[in-house]
Amino acid sequence: MATPDRLAVKQGRKFAFTLGIALLVLAGLSFWRGHDIVPWLLAAPGGLLLLAGSLIPGRLGPLERQWMAFGHLLSRFMSPIMLGVVYFGVLTPVGMLMRLFGKKPLTDHHQKETTWKIRERRRQSDLTRQF
Repeated sequence: MATPDRLAVKQGRKFAFTLGIALLVLAGLSFWRGHDIVPWLLAAPGGLLLLAGSLIPGRLGPLERQWMAFGHLLSRFMSPIMLGVVYFGVLTPVGMLMRLFGKKPLTDHHQKETTWKIRERRRQSDLTRQF
């Protein structure tokens, strides 16, 4: 199914203003850090997007689809990389340290002080008279 080239005006404005403001904020941060060329490379498309979002928001469909396709492509390899970093950079060292210090959270719950209540043994029902 082919998607139309036009966006709803509200959706086009939302896309253009969100991306345009984000690019302008990144340009401002880059300028604040003392870069010379990068702020202009970020501010130009940001300003153009804000202008296009104000004047022709319905015609930003192809640009929005390409941006979403780029985001999908980026997520295909960034998600596994980030999950691997978290697993091998955080969880594995914490698990090794816990083993090194003798901490076993799955079996350490058998301590002397307990929250279990001891109850008297009741007569077991044969389920013939449930009510």
